Amino acid sequence: MKSTPRMNATHWVAALAALAVTGTAAAGAQSLQIRQRMASQEADLVKDVEYTNSSCGTKLAVKFNWAGAPSDDLLKYSSEGFCNAALEGIQRVCGDAAGKDAISRRSRL
Repeated sequence: MKSTPRMNATHWVAALAALAVTGTAAAGAQSLQIRQRMASQEADLVKDVEYTNSSCGTKLAVKFNWAGAPSDDLLKYSSEGFCNAALEGIQRVCGDAAGKDAISRRSRL
């Protein structure tokens, strides 16, 4: 079965839903351009998580699992964008007191 960009995006979103993924890719195997993109995406993700934590009163820790990302897609898609979409959903839930309390309690589990 041939993989489509929509399938790849769906795969990434599903993998990122847990928001606690860890791992790294072998740095020597990627081009400089890919390594720079990964570093930039990681830095942006750190900022996104910091904003979510400050908005929601949480202590979420998030790291992208680069080992599962096809290197051909790393320059086409934004891992930070997919992660931030999930974080923005959490931020919306934190928009009111009941949601903020629910997210805060859930993040302590």
